[in-house]
Amino acid sequence: MGKITSITTQKNKSRVNLFIDGSFFCGLMAETLMANHLKVGQEVDELELADIITESEIKKAQNYAFGLVAKKPYTKFELISKLKARGYDGQIIDAVLKKLDEYGFVDDLAYAKAFVTSGGNNSKRALEQKLMRKGVKRAEIEIAVNDLKKGDEMGKIEAISAKYMKNKAKTRENFERLYRYLAGKGFDFDSISAVVNKLKEGIDDESWD
Repeated sequence: MGKITSITTQKNKSRVNLFIDGSFFCGLMAETLMANHLKVGQEVDELELADIITESEIKKAQNYAFGLVAKKPYTKFELISKLKARGYDGQIIDAVLKKLDEYGFVDDLAYAKAFVTSGGNNSKRALEQKLMRKGVKRAEIEIAVNDLKKGDEMGKIEAISAKYMKNKAKTRENFERLYRYLAGKGFDFDSISAVVNKLKEGIDDESWD
């Protein structure tokens, strides 16, 4: 047992310093302090304080995570990485993710679908790879990318090709470079060939350098 001898406010007004028997004991969220009715002169048990500290750390981690998702969407993997970087352990991270899930603030499938929809001229394969790096599960990635139609992929290739070939001569060498450029972006060979062959229509191969 110990006695709370002082409670002081930190520079961050949402947190306080707790002193037990004249010595600094820990920092707490002010919200946690009030919720547990802690006050100067009160006798406290160390085991009870340990639970209160955990509660405070969970609240602090929640506030941090809520601040992140308020600015932009994150995958579960990305949030876990952010929380680990802040030094939070598995127990606290699990509690934070549970709360985020309750509020609908973390949904990898919804994230993947939005990511694919706003994927610009990225190929289906490139979108899959990016989502994998963000920790989205394969099953959820497949659901998201399956919404892409063949025409969407062809449209992307056409847009990229038009931009790439702008102000370039329609030579064999430039078409070969375009082909490699599109392949490097992850587009499938059949779609690339269809678009490139269309661009080459009316050009006599034998006249190329």
